[in-house]
Amino acid sequence: MKELINKIGTFCINRLAELVGILVVLVSIFIFISLVTYSAEDPNFIFPENTPIKNLMGSKGSFLSDLLFQSFGLVSLLIPFTFFFTGLSIAISKKFTEEGANIIMVDINSSLLKKVSKNLSQDYFIADVSKASSFNSLLKYVYKKYKSVDIFVNNAGVTHKPKPMEKVTEKEFDKVFNVNAKSVYYCGKYFVPKMKKIKRGVILNVASTAGLSPRPKLNWYNASKGWMITATKAMAIELAPFKVRVNAIAPVAGKTPLLKSFMGGNTPKKKQAFLSTIPLGRFSTPQDMGNAACFLCSDEASMITGTVLEVDGGRCI
Repeated sequence: MKELINKIGTFCINRLAELVGILVVLVSIFIFISLVTYSAEDPNFIFPENTPIKNLMGSKGSFLSDLLFQSFGLVSLLIPFTFFFTGLSIAISKKFTEEGANIIMVDINSSLLKKVSKNLSQDYFIADVSKASSFNSLLKYVYKKYKSVDIFVNNAGVTHKPKPMEKVTEKEFDKVFNVNAKSVYYCGKYFVPKMKKIKRGVILNVASTAGLSPRPKLNWYNASKGWMITATKAMAIELAPFKVRVNAIAPVAGKTPLLKSFMGGNTPKKKQAFLSTIPLGRFSTPQDMGNAACFLCSDEASMITGTVLEVDGGRCI
């Protein structure tokens, strides 16, 4: 009876985690559409007149987008991306939890991180992975509490808006590479020495099909993912003598706020044109990523290192 109760409890927790992941993605979509369809003529907290609303998310989207832009300016556009990558982290963490792993979830979004880690019954650590000080603090926390790390997943990622390469600001460029590339460097600097010492470990980098088959006007995002793919192979060959495996997954775009950025719009025509480049005929899901990540980090993949697994429905063929 006790075993049955535990199984039922685990099942309920996993389904709840799935629900949280879906809700995070839906919230990010709502916020993103609200922001990109913002109009200063729409009703807001200061001028709540009953005028026609242009925002595609209606009055809620109108008030929310005005509040965010008034509070944070254009930085608000980064909020839905944070929600998206957090949602992907939830999916991967959920899959690892189902396989019996002890997980430390790391994110800069403290409130959401606490909620998700509670639903998964897993540990968490609040950090900015683009900063050395955060990685150093994470290292001390992990090894004080758990003594070792078997698997490290580099999943943090951001992009810039689609535009000609010369129009991307230096600030945007630095943000993309500090998060997408420098975080992998810090993983190598702080955690790899520990893995080398015990001659055991797995590192998984979440790259993108953008690093294999770039799309126009996302030049520096494409380049950051290409960097990650090369880094994966370079790390793998260097760490193989220490029995540390390094692989990557390259997801195709999914039904997330990033999709509109990649497509350069959200019309049915553009969506169909984008979808037509994926032979299997559908976008990716967080569950696709979780399953692929879990396999590459498992003992079933013990002979695989330096590989970039394209989870792309055949797009890069």
